[in-house]
Amino acid sequence: MLNEYNYYKELPYTEKVPGKYQDWNIQFKDKDGNDQVWKISNLAQRLNNKKRLIFSPNYLSSKKALGFELMELTWHVTGEEVRQKVLNEVMTKKQADVFDVQISYSGGNPPTSLYGKIWEQDWFNINKVTAKDYLETDLFDFFIDIKTYDYRLAKLSETEQQEIRDSLDEIINKITDIYGPNTSYRIFIDQENQIRKD
Repeated sequence: MLNEYNYYKELPYTEKVPGKYQDWNIQFKDKDGNDQVWKISNLAQRLNNKKRLIFSPNYLSSKKALGFELMELTWHVTGEEVRQKVLNEVMTKKQADVFDVQISYSGGNPPTSLYGKIWEQDWFNINKVTAKDYLETDLFDFFIDIKTYDYRLAKLSETEQQEIRDSLDEIINKITDIYGPNTSYRIFIDQENQIRKD
């Protein structure tokens, strides 16, 4: 049984669809020469193909599906770049590690044509890609997504938590300095300390 989830992380589980899918582990060396093992899957393609005919403009071919999977991996890689250049510069590593940081997209799910076009970009390579590549591309609207959760904050002392809350303006300034004043971002610390710039 295929479990289908909305692409929006905030939305709950949606439905089950009959069928099987496959996961693969891929190994590569990162920019620093370290071995990495990541998992990719054909789940998104299987779910897409159950709902759409092959001639549909939103049909996900194997090449586009692989582009989708690899794009998500590069979001995590570029998210780590943002963590190093932004969060680790304004707070301790222990504090920075309570955040999930990645590149994401605005305005709903992109058209499946994006996953084909992404292959044509010179920078779409795990050892080349940077956050700026996504933030400055005309392919779609991408933004920096920085968020944490109450249970993670609770592992820090009250002083460390308050230091994080007090650092919101500094995080914004650092993003603007490094990635430019037109950079889109979403920062979520807690309900009282969050901001989004589109």
